[in-house]
Amino acid sequence: MEPSYLICDEVTAQLDPLMAAEVATSLLDVVKLGVGVLLISHQIEFLRRYASRVEFLDHGHIVASGFATDMLDAPTNERVRAFLQGIALGR
Repeated sequence: MEPSYLICDEVTAQLDPLMAAEVATSLLDVVKLGVGVLLISHQIEFLRRYASRVEFLDHGHIVASGFATDMLDAPTNERVRAFLQGIALGR
């Protein structure tokens, strides 16, 4: 198989940090082969470290889109800000 994209839904959920790092290394190897990787995740720190772009969905609709650093570190969308604040508060 020679896929153009690999779609991963919550690929690091329930993994300890060591296993998550192994998954990340494997995904980076896939990217080096020229395969696009779509990560679906609530693991914000994982996305901060490895994602280049973020699409934020709310009730099945994309409500914000942009570079990962912009979206996760300085979101302009109110829904994204509320979500990230909820994570910071441990909700």
